[in-house]
Amino acid sequence: MKNWNLILVVGLLLTACRSTQPSIRMDLQDDAALEQFSWENMKPIEENLLPEAQPILAEMESAPYYLLDFELDPLLKSVKGTVVVRYTNTSQDALPYLVFQLFPVVYGGTVSLGEVKVNDQTVSIELADEGRLVHVVLAQPLQAGESIVVSLPFESSIPREMGGNYGLYGYFDEILVLDGFYPLLAVYDQGEWQTNISSPNGDIKYEEMSLYTVMAELPLGLKVITTGQVTTETRNTKTQILTIAAGPVREFYLAASEGFVSKERIWQGITLRSTGLQGSEEAIDFALDVSEEAVKSYSTRFGPYPYTELDVISTPMQALGMEYPGVSTIATGLYDLSGTIQGTSNWVMLDSVIAHEIGHQWFFNLVGNDQVEEPWLDEALTQYIVKLYFEDTYGESAAQSYADSWEARWSRVNYAETPIGLPSYEYDPQSYGSIVYGRGPLFVEALETTMGKEAFAKAMKTYFETYEWQIATGKEFKQSMETSCGCNLTSIFDQWVNE
Repeated sequence: MKNWNLILVVGLLLTACRSTQPSIRMDLQDDAALEQFSWENMKPIEENLLPEAQPILAEMESAPYYLLDFELDPLLKSVKGTVVVRYTNTSQDALPYLVFQLFPVVYGGTVSLGEVKVNDQTVSIELADEGRLVHVVLAQPLQAGESIVVSLPFESSIPREMGGNYGLYGYFDEILVLDGFYPLLAVYDQGEWQTNISSPNGDIKYEEMSLYTVMAELPLGLKVITTGQVTTETRNTKTQILTIAAGPVREFYLAASEGFVSKERIWQGITLRSTGLQGSEEAIDFALDVSEEAVKSYSTRFGPYPYTELDVISTPMQALGMEYPGVSTIATGLYDLSGTIQGTSNWVMLDSVIAHEIGHQWFFNLVGNDQVEEPWLDEALTQYIVKLYFEDTYGESAAQSYADSWEARWSRVNYAETPIGLPSYEYDPQSYGSIVYGRGPLFVEALETTMGKEAFAKAMKTYFETYEWQIATGKEFKQSMETSCGCNLTSIFDQWVNE
């Protein structure tokens, strides 16, 4: 890796930047330099939060903090770097090892690791689950409340053919998509590391809120879209060097292409940016309009969007869309507005998919959940709130037309009364979409009918405010609803959610 101490100092002399933070001028493989980093200094992270959201950082002292330094090779065949994580044991258990997940292995790529260190000391590692999991073995168990710093040098290959779970990682159609390209810490919950992954039809990550300072060196011609906010940028004859602040977020994502073009506008201090390939400008403009209306709707109904930027980008994938913190990715095929999909015009489909993926900023990122074990908790709620977006933007008739799609989706499995609350890996490919995305929002709508529209709206806002920046469970969602309405909802949850 490059000597970031030198690179960033030179960068400050050459480029006018929105902010600088001297403490990140380091080579992440230089132990002495790393020791000088102030993990408690939240000033760099403030850059990606609106002023009214910045106080949350005072509550993130025990959150995982990632220093991520990487570079792309000129042919975009691999990404090489080092990730350093400050981890605090917030459980009551002594932890003999930490678990990191290598998602490129799932996506058809490979990952090699260098010398792994804990607090500057080399430690042994154990690979599990066909190389997808890395157990970092500690010299002494990490006690409750204690913190350590783990350093993992890595190199991940970048595939040219789409792999498992929607083809979200690789270089396809001249677009680079880097989903989970670095070693990502698993969540320790309920007395164990949570490392299950779903079938090929479900989301495969379960993540807690973390902080990120990212340093990236990329080929010069690429237009780059990432989680967080670029705080410094320098260029030489061949590469661009970015420093990015992100957090609290559940992961870091990057997409890039020489063919990207963007349109943007400001809404209440938030830079809304819509990006697609050259030639799709009409869809890019439409996506920007949808983005603004969706952010207005959800911010009003649940709580304000807290980050300084929100991106919607067109990328290749085997799904219609995918959510990341601060970034919503939409299938490139939908940007052909003359086309249709599943009998629906791409205009209508693009509208609903963008509204859905932006909705995940509220239910997945801000209010987290285990997307593998309880996929309904973010997907069914997000399907439901898209109806609210249509109601706020186009009126009740349009909202009902959208809601009719849930019934149609459920009908694909002959209205099977399969519980919506199963782990994603217990559904077959057909029933996963039909039950979680079809029957799921119908349950939320039935819950609204049971509680009353106004009472349910207040309950949803209270649920969001209670669990914002945290992880919620289906049990806690039920308790929150019951507290709000002062009623017992066991019967309806048993009918729709539970086995």
